[in-house]
Amino acid sequence: MVNEKYYEGYEGDEEILFRLYVNKEEVESVGIWGGYFSSIIKLIPPQDGGWVGFPYYYHLNSGWYDEENWYVPDIDLFYEQLQLIDENALAYNVDKEVLELIRSMFSKAKDFHGDITISSY
Repeated sequence: MVNEKYYEGYEGDEEILFRLYVNKEEVESVGIWGGYFSSIIKLIPPQDGGWVGFPYYYHLNSGWYDEENWYVPDIDLFYEQLQLIDENALAYNVDKEVLELIRSMFSKAKDFHGDITISSY
């Protein structure tokens, strides 16, 4: 069952769906409003050589945006990038909750050697 608490009220707008898999079995699914996701991702700065990890694909609108259940290529890197986000720079309290939820999923993926997929609808 997909937790859509952070998509309710935005039906018809873009939904970003995260799925956590451990041992190839889906253990957690979360759907969030695309606006929350955008406000979070935009706070990850490029590195010296440009965008790396998931922000690279996000800013190019490739891979994750084109494919359903696109596998995040580097869980550890994206988790580190999420950890560096300054929560005070987020516009809304809900953004902070969503960031914590995403961080939690990536932490579980790291701890249990799982995978995360992202889809955009």
